[in-house]
Amino acid sequence: MDLNGIPYYMNHQVWKARYNDPRGLGGDQLQMALSSWQLLYAYTGNERVKQNMRFMAEYYLSHAMSDSGCKWPNLPFRTHTYLFG
Repeated sequence: MDLNGIPYYMNHQVWKARYNDPRGLGGDQLQMALSSWQLLYAYTGNERVKQNMRFMAEYYLSHAMSDSGCKWPNLPFRTHTYLFG
């Protein structure tokens, strides 16, 4: 878990032991993870993979959309470096 209580991979593009890496996620890292997990789930049928996919997608949709009062409301941010950290 990261300092904010969510999995470390939801906040950072690299893992460093005993260090909270300041770099956030790249613009498509979660989408690429979901794509890879989909292939793994299709191959293994592992329900834990499917549950993790659901967690990532739901967390992204609830935290990475522009505010309803913005000029371009309810759109996903291209990068979410500052949204999760």
